[in-house]
Formats: sequence, C-alpha cells, structure tokens
Amino acid sequence: MDRFGTIVFEDLNITNMQKNHHLAKSIADVAWNQFITITESKTEEAGSCVILVNPRNTSQQCSRCVV
Repeated sequence: MDRFGTIVFEDLNITNMQKNHHLAKSIADVAWNQFITITESKTEEAGSCVILVNPRNTSQQCSRCVV
C-alpha cells in the first residue's frame, strides 16, 4: 500500500537551537535529528523520500487563531 510518497521536514539548525538554554533540554529530549534519520531510512526502504525545506516562512496562523 502506497499511502505516503514524500515526507517533508523543516531543515532546522538543531545545534543553534540548543544554545538557547530555555529550549535546549526539550530539543534534546525529542531527539529531532535522530527522528529525521530514522524516518529517512524507513522511507528509503519503502521507496519514498524525505525532503528538508528551508524553515523560512513556513509558520502560519490558522484563521481561528487570528483575533
């Protein structure tokens, strides 16, 4: 069953994000780099692909969030 052809992640600079002492532990806890690496491996086995995109302008507010 081919449900997902491509998975897209923001290409975040994890090293720089961990320099923020307020976020460092949370970022390390989720093991973001490891998650992407495992996902890339699994998608390759399944014949799909992972694409890393520039995170610039990827965050948007939904219409319900706008006051």
